[in-house]
Amino acid sequence: MNKFIFILAEGFKNVWRHKSSAVSSIFSIYLTLIVSGSLLIVSQNTNKLIEYLRDKYKIEVFFKDGVTDKMPSCIDHKFVKKHLDQLQSKKSGTIILWSDLDRITRFRAIERGPNFYEDCDKTKKHFKLIYHKYLLNDKINLFFNGSEEVHKTKKFDPFYKENSDTMKIQGTEISFLKGGTTKINPYIIPIDVTNENLGKTRNDLQGLYFLRKNRVIDYGGWFGLGEKNSDKFWGISERFNRLRIEIEIPIETSRDWITDSKNQVNIPDYARNKIRKSLIQIRKDYLEKVNLMNGENKEPINETLKKKNELIRMLRNSVLNEDELVKIEKSIKELNE
Repeated sequence: MNKFIFILAEGFKNVWRHKSSAVSSIFSIYLTLIVSGSLLIVSQNTNKLIEYLRDKYKIEVFFKDGVTDKMPSCIDHKFVKKHLDQLQSKKSGTIILWSDLDRITRFRAIERGPNFYEDCDKTKKHFKLIYHKYLLNDKINLFFNGSEEVHKTKKFDPFYKENSDTMKIQGTEISFLKGGTTKINPYIIPIDVTNENLGKTRNDLQGLYFLRKNRVIDYGGWFGLGEKNSDKFWGISERFNRLRIEIEIPIETSRDWITDSKNQVNIPDYARNKIRKSLIQIRKDYLEKVNLMNGENKEPINETLKKKNELIRMLRNSVLNEDELVKIEKSIKELNE
């Protein structure tokens, strides 16, 4: 007993000697107990609230009369049934079935008229462009309205690689510090390619085609690229309407390139300068090749070239009259513009 009293007395003496340390320790323990207790109370109240909401709100599902566990009537279609049977024998596969379509957009209902069949044709062409590599290599089958004829029709390649009149420009391969490598492959499509039934003109279809795992994600135009530190903007131009450039999106960093909708591309900042630099050279090579072809084929040259030739011819004359001097001055002004 005396020993216990001695220890207790010594303890109080030590606390008194080190008042500040003792108070700090006591306060820390008190604060810890307060925080722990508060969290425990919040946790218990949260659980009670969740249980209350579960009891209060319910999700009810109502089925139409006569619904059974059988497959939908559209599955009974002989075409669909045939491919379902084929799918069951494979390790994996997907069938995407659109049925009972009643609206093309939320503003326009489907009417079985010329516009409807025109939209159907555009849809076929669109899918043939998006999945053209798979179709060219017979990796997938594409059917519309159960017709195999659509799949067997002439396959579509936006770069016309098999066409003897298509010209390949020297491409490049770019690596990024963040990871991944992209290949850039440019093509000059034949001059006689006009209407491709994609709902867009040849001018609109010029420019960049971004692919991921052989599927076209986004295409057409120059995606806001232009010459660095310059006012020049790469817009849609008739001069470049035969230039189409295939760009493979790096698999490792595809999330940086593809938007949440998965059908649009936003070139990441770390890649823009490298791609722009490569495209500047490709566009120069394109113009050189096209101008050379125009000279060999004796095709009509553009108005700027006509003015340059006329200016050179007049300057070669030893004597220039006043009208010619005025014409030269006007031509120089137009060329500068």
